Order: sequence, then structure tokens, then C-alpha cells
Amino acid sequence: MMRAATAFAVLALAAPAAAQDCAGEHDKLLALVENSDLEITDSGQRVPSDRGCRLQGLRFSDGRYLQFEVGQIDWRAEGLEALDTGEPAVLSLDIEVTEVRLFPQPPDPWVAWMLDIQNRGNLIDGRLLARWDVAAGLMQIDEFSVDFPGANSVSLATTVTGIDFGLMAGAAGFDTLRLMRFDLEVENEGYIDSLYLALLMERMRGLGDDPAAVAAKLQQKARGFVRILPDVVFPAASRDALLRLIDAGPAPWGRLTVSVATGEGLPLDRFVDSGLAADPYAPDVLAVTMAGGTVEVTYEGQDRRR
Repeated sequence: MMRAATAFAVLALAAPAAAQDCAGEHDKLLALVENSDLEITDSGQRVPSDRGCRLQGLRFSDGRYLQFEVGQIDWRAEGLEALDTGEPAVLSLDIEVTEVRLFPQPPDPWVAWMLDIQNRGNLIDGRLLARWDVAAGLMQIDEFSVDFPGANSVSLATTVTGIDFGLMAGAAGFDTLRLMRFDLEVENEGYIDSLYLALLMERMRGLGDDPAAVAAKLQQKARGFVRILPDVVFPAASRDALLRLIDAGPAPWGRLTVSVATGEGLPLDRFVDSGLAADPYAPDVLAVTMAGGTVEVTYEGQDRRR
């Protein structure tokens, strides 16, 4: 949610009241990439579009292991003049990214050449569709989705109230923010494994010499944590789904959904307070943090031999 708010702010820094300034927004986008500790190897080309702003051929890397190539980015922002005038308005942001390639960056130029060719068909698409009703203080992410190769995808939708100009300017705290809706869906048939297993490996490396034994121990610890989750927040069906997910690890295949039912909304300042607790994930702390909300989890596993 704060990333969506940041995206509004980044575009607003470049956009005049009359219309979108695609050249200025392009520069701000590149600055945002560079400020994320990424190295731009090709800044891409702006091309005419009837959909707002369009950039093609952006390339960057993390400077160590990975390269990223973005075939095309289309974005349209409306209502940004309200950030200059202070007048209530409905701001909208629509970003669509197509034909993104993600591939390793080995030191051997021959291996790099081979991987570049092999990854031609591993294309990733994504979209962010967000709205901010300033008068109502309502920000909605109607769609944040990433479509990976094959039947692999991630999608998120959420709604938060209490976001106003004061909060964006840093003149107000988080005590007005309430989470009204949260829906997450992840489908994995193997491709997503490649995105996080290297990170998981690095975290596990210092815990022992036998990877399988370390993974089994972490799974056992996770099962124990799930079993003591507060019933009022995590119903039995949700805990059962989480246990099945853990049992299918460390790289589960299948479909996972997580939905948070909040009623009148969850105050987000509780999450700040819980972060100061000795154990933010203790059952009694979670019960207070999530009071009034219910986490509904489903997991449908998939046979990897299929």
C-alpha cells in the first residue's frame, strides 16, 4: 500500500497540473530504480502512446547476480493536480509491465550468453491499478498482479482508509490508518521456486551442514508456531491449510490464498506497537494486533510428478 502511495508521489513530482509529463516521469522512474541499489544498463526509449506514457527496452541489474530486461512499461496517472492544489479529488494510477525477463548474470561470458538465449521465452507480465479518493481518505489497490511463465502467478488486492495529504507530507501519524481488505493469491508450479530458493538457501546456510536436516528442523518449528496461533484470528481451517503448506515445503507447489476479513477495519498503528513487543508473533500479541480481524487461508497442493 505504501508502495502505491510512493508511486503516486514519484509521478506527481514530475507531472504539471495540465497533463502528464512523460519525459519528467521517465527521469523520475530511472532515479527510483537507481535509488533501489540497481544499476541501469539501458535507460530505454520513450515512444508515443494513446495510453499515457510508454517506455520500451529498459535494462538494469543488481550488480551481482541478476539482470532484468523490461520489454514495455505503460502508465497513466490521473488527478495528480490535486497534489499541487490540495483540492479533494480521485487520483488513479494504472501501470502495466509486459515482457519482463529475469536471468542470472554469471562471470563467465559464455554461460551468460547461453542463459540469455535460454530465457527468451521466460516472460513476466504485471499490472498495478490503484485509486486514491483524497476526500474519503480511501486508497485501493484494485489489482497488483504478476503473471510468471506457466501456471505461476501472484495477485493482491487491498483497501486502506485514513490516507490523506497530511500523512503523505509526514505531518500526520499512522493512527488514522485502517486496513479494510486484504486478498492474496499465489499459484506456483515451479517457476516461483527459482525466485526465492537462493535467498532461502543463504539464510539456512549458517544453521547447519545438512540442508535437508536444516529445512526439516525449520518446518518442525513452523508447525509448532502454527498450532498455537490464536483461534479467534486463525480458524482451524486456516491453521490446517498452513500446516499442509508447511508439509509441502520448502518449495510448495499449488494454490495459496490468504484473505483478511476486518469488519470495521484493523488499525494499522497496532502493527507498529506489536513490532516493539519482545515477541511480536506471540499468540497473545497477535490476538491484540489482529483483534476484530480473521485470517482465512486455503491451500490446494499439487502433485509435482504431474
